[in-house]
Amino acid sequence: PKKLMFIIVVNISTGVCKELDVQQDPVINVTAGETAHLHCRFSHSESSIIGSVKWYRGASKGKEVNNDTHPTGIVRVDAETFSRDKVASISILETLAQYQDTYYCEVELMGQKGTGNGTRLIVRKPENKPNTGKYNMLKKYAISMIYVGLHLSLIKGFWVVIDKFRNNSLG
Repeated sequence: PKKLMFIIVVNISTGVCKELDVQQDPVINVTAGETAHLHCRFSHSESSIIGSVKWYRGASKGKEVNNDTHPTGIVRVDAETFSRDKVASISILETLAQYQDTYYCEVELMGQKGTGNGTRLIVRKPENKPNTGKYNMLKKYAISMIYVGLHLSLIKGFWVVIDKFRNNSLG
């Protein structure tokens, strides 16, 4: 009986301690203003997944990521996607330059925690193309002024011709 009890306890404890593996992309690059998708997938041998996810910035137990730390917005996967697809990703809306850092995904399942190796978020400045921004506004303004000037010249010329025609026909 003692031997049987030991085997049962060993089987139960190894069944509870299934390995939780959390995987993240090492690096993602986005342009400021774009949405950054931080991917996090986990694997666990249990078919029924009951758990939660937390994201941290700067270190695996750094500052927790939420809508207060990222006021442009954080979108998380829903509970069904988390359980069914084993996905714990987030999206950072309208990424700002100051969001550049390393982000860590921590998944907790039935009391067991696993943390990914981190995703380095690199935020690039938007490209300054010659036809964008202030340059484009100045260009449009200059073209508008030329267009208005041409029209005014044509109108003035038209009235000069009409005045000459009137003067010749009256005189």
